[in-house]
Amino acid sequence: MRHPFEPFTPHPAIIDNKLLHFKQLEFDTWDLYLVCVRDKNITENELWILLAMEQSSDEPLSQATLSRVLRIPVQTINSACMKMVKRGWIKLVPIPGNRKTKGLAFTEKGEQECLPMLKKIREAEEATLSSIAPDDFAHMLATVELYNQNLRKQLALRFSESDETE
Repeated sequence: MRHPFEPFTPHPAIIDNKLLHFKQLEFDTWDLYLVCVRDKNITENELWILLAMEQSSDEPLSQATLSRVLRIPVQTINSACMKMVKRGWIKLVPIPGNRKTKGLAFTEKGEQECLPMLKKIREAEEATLSSIAPDDFAHMLATVELYNQNLRKQLALRFSESDETE
């Protein structure tokens, strides 16, 4: 059995297919995060919510904001949040200047049980970024942005509004 932090070695057929290899690297990155929270039975969506909450120190985030930022349906956000409310990790709190919408905040239990884990993840991310030369990191970002820009154009060509009527 592979150690959870060992790099994933794709099948040779995947390495020969650049697109599959790229996607597998992306999946491997997300798997690294999930390995860190496996013992707490935290789902992927719960982890992204907790990380977003930890990063937004100024004002509690609403579920609608989390849905937009994380690109996860609001129903999925709500379901994950309600599970974490039941665990006692987060609570719904008023958002200043907004009577209707509630924000999310850590409870004392959530701060004790979740923040140390989130801090370790953040430290690992920061150490990783600092180990990459600034020019290499800029190139990596530019390359992924170029890929996304070109993919957006190519998908738009293939999935135009006229295709929806077919």
